[in-house]
Amino acid sequence: SDLIIAGSLLPRTPDLRAALARLDGDASATYAPGTVRESRFGVPADVMGRLKDALRLARYREDLELLGERPEDLAVRKVGYALLGLLLPPLLAAMVAVLGMPLPFVVPAFVSLTFATALFFVPDVDLRRRATTARDQMRRAVCVYLELVALERAADAGAVEALERAASIGD
Repeated sequence: SDLIIAGSLLPRTPDLRAALARLDGDASATYAPGTVRESRFGVPADVMGRLKDALRLARYREDLELLGERPEDLAVRKVGYALLGLLLPPLLAAMVAVLGMPLPFVVPAFVSLTFATALFFVPDVDLRRRATTARDQMRRAVCVYLELVALERAADAGAVEALERAASIGD
């Protein structure tokens, strides 16, 4: 799991042969059979696929597509946040112990599990919030566009002309 986090920070060197084969349109030459494909996080693709299945990330497909993200990104964020929640309380307990106020083992263990569980769901909540915001922005943009079309039509513009003028006004 540390490799997942570290791998996400390092840039991946693309396979030149595979990239050229994709540009030529030869999809069969992209990956030779028997080679281990890796995700962009340095984790083998089959491991990442099993992680996505275990986390049941298919339910977030629409939100991820809306935001232009991949399920692998969400999986890594979920695991990373859970690891942060798991490791932070013991580190804080160790710092408190160095200051001369040791805590019983049960306290950091319980807090650690609680934080890990809570932080595991933070990326889900964030994804839902960002998807809702994107949907609201799209809804607002379509409404404004339709209002501009209606105004152009009221000014005696033709249907095609009204659509084109309204599109040229907005971004």
